[in-house]
Amino acid sequence: MEVEMRGTSMWLLSMPIKAFVALFVAFGALLIGSIFIGGVLGPSVWVRETATAWGCPDEVMEYDPTNCTGVDLTVNGTAFVHSIDDVGKLNQNIDLYVSLNNNHPDTGLEKVVRFYVTIEGASDGQPFQTLITMQKADRTVSCNRGDYWCKSVVLATVSFVEFATYRFSISADLYSEWNYFGDAKFKFEWVNASNTEFELWWRFVFLILTFVAICVFAFFLRRLKFANWTVEQRWTAILLFALLGYNNPAFPLYILVDGWFPVFINQVLTTIFFAVLLLYWLVTFDGIRKESQNASVCRLYLPKLLFIGTCWGLVVTLLTWNQLHTVADPTYSYADQMGGYIFLAIAACGVIVLYLLWIGYLVWRAFVESKDVAFLGPRIRFFGGFTLFVMVLFIALIVISFLSHPAVENNAAKFLTTITLPNLYIYVLVIVFLPVKDAIKYQDVKKVQAQGLTTEPTAVADGDFPLEEFPANEQPVMTSTLTADSKTSTLEADASDKP
Repeated sequence: MEVEMRGTSMWLLSMPIKAFVALFVAFGALLIGSIFIGGVLGPSVWVRETATAWGCPDEVMEYDPTNCTGVDLTVNGTAFVHSIDDVGKLNQNIDLYVSLNNNHPDTGLEKVVRFYVTIEGASDGQPFQTLITMQKADRTVSCNRGDYWCKSVVLATVSFVEFATYRFSISADLYSEWNYFGDAKFKFEWVNASNTEFELWWRFVFLILTFVAICVFAFFLRRLKFANWTVEQRWTAILLFALLGYNNPAFPLYILVDGWFPVFINQVLTTIFFAVLLLYWLVTFDGIRKESQNASVCRLYLPKLLFIGTCWGLVVTLLTWNQLHTVADPTYSYADQMGGYIFLAIAACGVIVLYLLWIGYLVWRAFVESKDVAFLGPRIRFFGGFTLFVMVLFIALIVISFLSHPAVENNAAKFLTTITLPNLYIYVLVIVFLPVKDAIKYQDVKKVQAQGLTTEPTAVADGDFPLEEFPANEQPVMTSTLTADSKTSTLEADASDKP
């Protein structure tokens, strides 16, 4: 009975249908608005430059020095040189890709090619400083049958843009008696400075909105005793603080400061949010149905904390693995240590599968047991349905962004929707889990009623009974009875609730 009384303390169970519809119309409108702003009004994400080693006006099968302005990398001692100007810290990083020309398109091939990369940087009016010199980079080049150009591979990454001008010099061991490769196409790619400003402003906006949501949630819950908080209210409060990390107040540090620490902090804040979100779903689906069982804190939380902690450790290691190595070596590729990387990737996939099985079991148990407990069904149906909808929508947006045309992918819609959707999801939970006014006013009375306090009426002096703690329709009725010896006052309370 106490669980039922506690469940009625949320606005979810007394929310008018018009307010419920208006809330989700606003949710959909804001999400669609973020897609429109990012895709139509937002800046392009990448700035790209492409150049070929031969520098021929048309695609040809042989290098002609009289018609081409570049170099032939199949000749020993030659190097392709290209400079990038007018870049800065807001460009975040520079990626260098290479794609080799397949001289035998009628057959597919896969070869390991050794490249040598030199990177230099210079500020305005200053001499070039060497970052790396003739750094060896072995890359596996794959060419599909029928394709004129092989698959593009990452050759180098400048993880922090410190200089205004960068000069790249690339040579390769392409000579062979079979003449596998011809020309080489190089693509330089860096983040648009306008996109970085766009991202900074929107992160700041959601950071402020999340702070406001925390203040509002704390304001309405401040008078409700913590013992009377539902499991949804307790964990939504925790999730709001994790959302601050997802909006990443340390993101400017990631852009402006070189080194491994900003990279690590950036990944930790993001992964902590998703770890808390996954834990939130486990605890909520399991905790709602166990509120009446008085399950111990250790038994309820410890297995989930250990499991999610392991999952978080694997994921944060995978995400920072390549970035931290790239900071030290711009030509680093996780393929150089494929064994350890694949082990961590398989382990991460394994714990994700276990999580899906676990959460599926908890959802099934929650829906089955909700039929036997009043007020539990609406809580489970709302939380389960809304959460499932947001999960499917989030995954769909990510898949669409990766499978879309490059022209569609190169806009800010991907970033803005992936940051808007989690924020809106949690803001909706905050609204529906706010406590109702009566729950705060009569929380002590409801607790007494829920505990089934049915002791015999006790005689008290007139004016001593705390009538103000009861609603008007539940106030006790005072009657006077006479005996032969004396006059006494007794208290009779109606056993049934009056409308």
